[in-house]
Amino acid sequence: MTTPQEAMATSPSSLGFSWQAYLADELNQWAGADLERHPAVYETAQVPQARTDQARGVLFSSSNYLGLSTHPALIAAACEAASRFGCGSGGSRLTTGTTVLHRQVEQQLAQFFGYPEAVLFATGYQANVSLLSSLATKGTTVMVVS
Repeated sequence: MTTPQEAMATSPSSLGFSWQAYLADELNQWAGADLERHPAVYETAQVPQARTDQARGVLFSSSNYLGLSTHPALIAAACEAASRFGCGSGGSRLTTGTTVLHRQVEQQLAQFFGYPEAVLFATGYQANVSLLSSLATKGTTVMVVS
């Protein structure tokens, strides 16, 4: 079978390369090595005693370790925000997704921590990409140690 590198160097049709066949083969190899992943489908909130489509049990892998996702005051605040702003951001923070609520919490956090400004990100990945993109310049070596 043609490798992806060979296929990208020339016309895929002239080599008889099929991305579908290549990817299907890769997926079959992963499945054969028991590396295939299947996400858990939750039927409950991510609480200590959670239920998925497969079983009920104690949940140790959630980021809801403080239990805030099911706190009544936060649920009420989320309902109020959804009534005012709708569901979803409507766009990225840069274009149309920043609301007065974002600004308020960022100002409160900046004041609490003693900084002139604060910026919140939806994920740790977004925070890391933004930080590294703004600090690193051409030729900068970034090393991640975990």
